[in-house]
Amino acid sequence: MAVLRLFRWLLLSVALIGCRSTINDCDEDSLMRFAVDPEGRISFAGQALVHTGCAAGRCHDEGAEGRDRYGVPLGLDFGLPIAVIEDVREPLPEGHQAMLTRSRENILRHAEAMLTLIDRGAMPPGADPDENLAQGGYRHLEYRLGQCHFGDALPSIQTEEGRELVRNWLACGAPIVEATDPTLPNISGDRGVHRSPLCEEERAPGLMTFERLYAEVFQPSCALAGCHDAASPDLRMDSLELAYSELFARAPGDTAHCETESAREALPTDFIVPGDPDASYLLHKMTDPLIPAAERPICGDPMPRNGRLPRAIEKVRAWIEAGAPGPVAQN
Repeated sequence: MAVLRLFRWLLLSVALIGCRSTINDCDEDSLMRFAVDPEGRISFAGQALVHTGCAAGRCHDEGAEGRDRYGVPLGLDFGLPIAVIEDVREPLPEGHQAMLTRSRENILRHAEAMLTLIDRGAMPPGADPDENLAQGGYRHLEYRLGQCHFGDALPSIQTEEGRELVRNWLACGAPIVEATDPTLPNISGDRGVHRSPLCEEERAPGLMTFERLYAEVFQPSCALAGCHDAASPDLRMDSLELAYSELFARAPGDTAHCETESAREALPTDFIVPGDPDASYLLHKMTDPLIPAAERPICGDPMPRNGRLPRAIEKVRAWIEAGAPGPVAQN
């Protein structure tokens, strides 16, 4: 099946050589339209759309394997994740910069073919043509005088506006934000590689509801990332109600990929222990820094795959401390 998908991908690519979309000129003003994800990480809007639409755990993601690649040849990767530097002395994760360089070179080398496939609706594969919003919970962002100004949700790569954002980003050389840096007062960089401060929309304090947690954490980082979707044999989070049910109905030992029985027995008994974040396996998997590493055993890889999400951890912890309330309809 993978060979058949690869053949179709190559056949379509060859067929489109004679009718490629044109990149045209770069509009510098439009390039400065940024996007921000629920973690407060800023990226170029085109970067966000290509990463979430073409990579982010599947297809053109360096870490995607087997059926998750949808027949995309190995090495043809477009992933552009943003690293989070939590301390000024902290270096970028090992291999992060080299991976971004490879992806950006691939994107620039195949820019016209990529845009053509997007324009024809052949990329991303299986995308809902009626989906109007980008995956990952991204929103438009204007960054002026050191202040974050949040706008509407970022359009999907299937929309006319989304395709234009990608086209212009490609025309301008596909610049990227490689990491957030807490010491920066502004977005800065050169040679197409930038770093940015963190931004988070100010919200009124109050109870961390499961609806908000799902919209800001579980849906963009777990379900839409391709890990806990409808095809997952482990926890499914492809709907708000299902995510809540799975977190309480499943046991870590039933879903964890442990190499030994003793490792499985060392796990906490529950994903969520209302009122007790430290005993909740979900925060162990998310590598909550408030829990000493020796006291949060896990099996398999930490989640999410792209590294620790500090703000997501804070939100999950706040929800558990509040008693882990369920969706309003279930209360």
